[in-house]
Amino acid sequence: MVLEEHGQSKLTVRVFCQREGLSEPSFYSWRKKIAKRDAAAVFVPVELIDADNNDGVQVESVLSDRLEILTPGGFALRFFHATNTNRLSELLGAILRIEDGAVSC
Repeated sequence: MVLEEHGQSKLTVRVFCQREGLSEPSFYSWRKKIAKRDAAAVFVPVELIDADNNDGVQVESVLSDRLEILTPGGFALRFFHATNTNRLSELLGAILRIEDGAVSC
C-alpha cells in the first residue's frame, strides 16, 4: 500500500509523491479517508450468556453452527455457517455507523 511504502521510505510526503508520480493533495486526501475508515473500525464487547440461564433470554448453543449478534440499536445478525471474519467486521462497522447516525440508511 502506498501509505505503508511512504512510512517505510522515511521521505517527506512531497519528496515521496514526486518520486512516485503522485499528486500531493491526493495523497493527503487518501490518507485522511483511510484514517477515518480505520478509526471507525471498532471492536464491540461480547457477552457470553450461559445457555442454562432462566431469565427469559433465548440462547443458542455455542456448539451450534449458528451465530447471532444483537446490536445495541436493535439490529439482529444471524449467520448459519462459517463467516469470513473480515466481512463480518466490515458489516458490524457499517451497522454501528448507522446506529451512531454517521450514515443514513
